[in-house]
Amino acid sequence: MSYNNKIYVNYPTDRDSHFFYSQFLFHHKFIDYNKANLVIHHGIDDSLIYKNLVHNKHLVIQEDGFIRSCTTWTDTTKPIKYRYSIAYTFGNYPHFYAKSCSTLEYMLNDRAIFLDNNKINRAQNIIKKLVDNKITKYNHQPIYTPKIGRKYTKKVLVIDQSYGDKSIEYGLANSNTFKIMLQNAITQNPHHDIIIKTHPDSLAVNSPRKMTYYSKHDTQEQDNIYLLTDTINPLCLLEIVDKVYVCTSQLGFEALLLNKEVHVFGMPFYAGYGLTIDYQKCKRRTHKRSIEEVFYIAYIMYTHYVCPDTKKRCEIEDAIEYLIKLRKEYFREYNIRCDDKRLM
Repeated sequence: MSYNNKIYVNYPTDRDSHFFYSQFLFHHKFIDYNKANLVIHHGIDDSLIYKNLVHNKHLVIQEDGFIRSCTTWTDTTKPIKYRYSIAYTFGNYPHFYAKSCSTLEYMLNDRAIFLDNNKINRAQNIIKKLVDNKITKYNHQPIYTPKIGRKYTKKVLVIDQSYGDKSIEYGLANSNTFKIMLQNAITQNPHHDIIIKTHPDSLAVNSPRKMTYYSKHDTQEQDNIYLLTDTINPLCLLEIVDKVYVCTSQLGFEALLLNKEVHVFGMPFYAGYGLTIDYQKCKRRTHKRSIEEVFYIAYIMYTHYVCPDTKKRCEIEDAIEYLIKLRKEYFREYNIRCDDKRLM
């Protein structure tokens, strides 16, 4: 998008919008829709595609990046500075869209994209930085080692999601997929504790995403199933489990960063490249990738970052440092639990 386009952005970028910083990625001024030849829109739907085809305009879909903000955008009780997104992706479809080939899928499947040793080393260093500092998409959740289930018993994590989230439908899954996923976790791990983790959006005050796919009812089938609704940094939770069962959640990819065995029942961006145990197949995805390659392509090549301090584009390393700083401020302001004193 650095070429000579007249751009219309179809989402709010004023200071009260959590997309405020996205405007600093562009060297262009945004103009009226009728005068634009390129439209940037957050999210996707069929009517949007049709409208822009009719008006002969190029359409680019914008989504949040993989390390997004301090707190979730749904928590409107917190100041906007903690909800601002600092990471953005742009493509023909969102990264979680598996019905057709997305920009990210094209990049991951492109054998011409080869990473030399310097890029692999950079990916490894950044992964270590994220894991050591427990940086994830939302970074407001307490940092501690959870005590759940039976002592000395191996654990399996089943990841719940917000009901009706677009990444589920576009990731080739539905409500029944979650039933199948839980049943597989139970039958394949009869001697493990099964932990179901509720999505954090459902826990936020005034959240529009209260509904999820699992409830206390699902824990009644067997006495080794536990529902975890407490807020917790997801990397803390991943550290205590051996296997992860996921539909389309980004948490499945973060589990790979911690070298966990990941079972995938939908078709998220990281499935189909030889890293996960997949219960669906995507015939388009034929190229095998290492975890460093998928990380580098998705987090570094595909994602764009803004530093709020300078209001300019920045590298992922700078974005991580900013989130570490902002999280410290947030934890102190709201007295959030952090048992790892290195991080405070």
